[in-house]
Amino acid sequence: MLKSIKKSLIKLCLFILGFKHQTISSLYAEGNKEDIQYHVNDKLKFIGESKCNKQVLTPSGAKPIHTILKTVPFYKTFIRTQNEDICCADEHLIFSVSKQEFVFAKNISKGDVVRTIYGDETVQEVNNTYDYDNMYDIDINDFLEHTYYTNNILSHNTTTIGAYLLWYAAFRSDEDPVTILVVSNKGENAKEIIERIKTMYESMPLWLKPGVTDDGYNKHSIKFDNGSCIVSQATTENSGRGLSISLLFCHHKDNKVEVMDQYNNIYEVTMEDLELMMKV
Repeated sequence: MLKSIKKSLIKLCLFILGFKHQTISSLYAEGNKEDIQYHVNDKLKFIGESKCNKQVLTPSGAKPIHTILKTVPFYKTFIRTQNEDICCADEHLIFSVSKQEFVFAKNISKGDVVRTIYGDETVQEVNNTYDYDNMYDIDINDFLEHTYYTNNILSHNTTTIGAYLLWYAAFRSDEDPVTILVVSNKGENAKEIIERIKTMYESMPLWLKPGVTDDGYNKHSIKFDNGSCIVSQATTENSGRGLSISLLFCHHKDNKVEVMDQYNNIYEVTMEDLELMMKV
């Protein structure tokens, strides 16, 4: 009963605020389109982009869309929960409450719990098809927010944060180098962000591109000749040990860090808790 009331109230609020459902492909068609070639993990993934001046709903409210990206064809996966359904790329990232991480849609199982705009819902059906088609990703114009709702189901994108981390490290003076640590509860997720950053770096024009060191350009890190570096690690009790960290990026808000207050008291908090503390 309470869930039904909550859902009705959310729908009413979205209606009052002027939100309406629109396919991402139609958003792409409306914008100024441009052909691109953008690789992820050494594979061509994005073949087009379109600028968009609309907003998308995220867990932290409505956020402006920067770009709609068109992908190469992917196999389709269909997922149905108690109240929602989505047909997406098999490698579309969906938040699994059961696993407490974003996972590929093709790895979601019947009985898993996923996060929706109305709360957590159990997956009733998963169908990994052999049909394939071009897909579309949303790039949010807010480096602090890289999740959004598609068909009311929480999804994920890390393009914008990768661009911000590259900018933060690459355009520093030699006298002011920084160390950026990217952590995730799975090392593969952290390495994926490094791969995205490397792709962006390699796409930069030569006159703008800073140099990198031979020993610091690998699957886990990027080290620039200005002394700045970006390092990826899995989240463990030893993450970041030995590093003088200038900027910490946690792939999931449930990652925990230790912080010290003005009275030298040390607390272990999630990144979500830390964000709330900083707003007080």
